[in-house]
Amino acid sequence: EALGNARRLVRHCAEAHYLFVHMHGALSIEMLLRCLGNVDEGVLDAACQATAAVLGGSRRTQALFLRKHGVAVLRECALDYNADIQVRSLQLLAMLAHAHPASRHELREVDVLKALLRSVQSFPHDMPLRVLDPTLDVIAHTVTENARNQVYVREVGGLAALVELLGYVAEAYCAPTPVEGSAAEGAAGGHDAGAGDDK
Repeated sequence: EALGNARRLVRHCAEAHYLFVHMHGALSIEMLLRCLGNVDEGVLDAACQATAAVLGGSRRTQALFLRKHGVAVLRECALDYNADIQVRSLQLLAMLAHAHPASRHELREVDVLKALLRSVQSFPHDMPLRVLDPTLDVIAHTVTENARNQVYVREVGGLAALVELLGYVAEAYCAPTPVEGSAAEGAAGGHDAGAGDDK
């Protein structure tokens, strides 16, 4: 409940956000990190939401979160069995990777990238589509403008897994595009055949 109240205050009150971020930044981050390590599902979900509210739009607080080893903590959340917690933590990781290029190295070093590359291989049997989307988002941000991470993806067989996944998704979710003019040609062919029968 306290985390929910904090999230609402930070999100809807500029003064509260300032206090959290600028006056008590280190203390706020440490509190959130402890809650993100909680085993209680309700606390963990609320902590993910509160962390998103505190980190959103504040690069200074994001940088502090990274210095406090927030990526390693979020890694455990991203591997949780609860899909809501997975999605929220993956969205946080994507935000950090996008805003802080240096964090992309840490995503590889603490095995976030490796874990996510393995997890996509479980789709669709053990991974819902709504978890796959933010998972691919994190992977994309992690390899963007990072040659070392791109090489790493190939080294661990991640590229083959992603190509296989792309093929599956294309076949399962993308309707084939009809060839332009094929319907008209088919109709014309049928008409011609009918004319030949009349003769």
